[in-house]
Amino acid sequence: MQLDGTVVITVDIKEAVNKHTVYQCAIVYDDGFTSKPLVASWEIHFPLHEMSPFITQPPKLYTQRIREKGTSNIAVYMKVAFASGLETQVVWLDPRMKVIEKSELVNITVAKNGENSIAQLTLSQIRPAQSGKYICRLINGYGSMDVQFGIAPAPKFIDDFRGTHLHGDEPCTHYPGNEGKTEKVKDNKTEPLPLPEECFLIEMDRHRVKEMANNMMEFKRKRVAQQTSKLEAQQKKKNDRAEKGKRKTNVVPSDSDSDDDQTNNKTTSCA
Repeated sequence: MQLDGTVVITVDIKEAVNKHTVYQCAIVYDDGFTSKPLVASWEIHFPLHEMSPFITQPPKLYTQRIREKGTSNIAVYMKVAFASGLETQVVWLDPRMKVIEKSELVNITVAKNGENSIAQLTLSQIRPAQSGKYICRLINGYGSMDVQFGIAPAPKFIDDFRGTHLHGDEPCTHYPGNEGKTEKVKDNKTEPLPLPEECFLIEMDRHRVKEMANNMMEFKRKRVAQQTSKLEAQQKKKNDRAEKGKRKTNVVPSDSDSDDDQTNNKTTSCA
C-alpha cells in the first residue's frame, strides 16, 4: 500500500513471448451492502522473438486477364515474402474469415527463394462477390503474423483491374509505363517503343472496350444532332404556316376595288 492509500498490484510474467493476450485484474470490495468487482483490463504487446516469422518484402497483389475457350476472366495473385527461424504454417482466410482451401479455381503455394519463403494465393476467376479483406496468417511456435490484402468491391471492381497483367509472376512494365512513349530511329524519326506481342494482344482488349465506348458516344452525339435537326425543320414548317396565315388575314385592296369605291362616292355626292 502506498502512502496516499492506493494499492499497487503487479504481475510478473516470465517467458512472455507467447503470452500476447488481454489480461484482466478483478478486485472485489464490500461497501456494506453488496460486493462489487472493479475490473481493469489491458493488452500487452511483447517484442517478437527472433525465431518468429517476419515480412522481408512488401506484400504484392497482381491481376491478370485470362482468355481460354472464348471466355475472359480476371485472376488475382496475392504474394507474401517472409522469413522465419522455424518451419512456418501459412493459412489464408477469406473475407468471411474462413480458411481457404486449394481447389480447381484456387491455388495455394509456398516456395523457397534463398533465405526467404514466398507464399502465394491465386484466385483464377475472381468475381465482384468475392471482394473484401483477405488475410495471410503466418504461424510458428514463437508467434504469428497477419498480412492483409483488399480487393475493391463492385462496381469499381472491373475498372480497377482492367488492363493489368503479368509476365510469369511479375507485373508488366510495358503498360502503362511505355504507353505513348517513343524512341529515336534513323533520320531523326521517332517510333513507338516496341511491345511484346502478348502485351499488345492483352492491351488491345482494353482499347477495344474504349473504342466501343467512344463509338457509343459518337452514335449518341449523331442521334442527338439528327433529332435536333428534325425538330428545327418541324419548327420552321410551323413558322411558315403561321406566316402564311397572317398574310391571308391582312390582304391589301387591289386597284379595281379602289376605283369602284371612288365611283360610288361620286354618285352619292351628285344625288
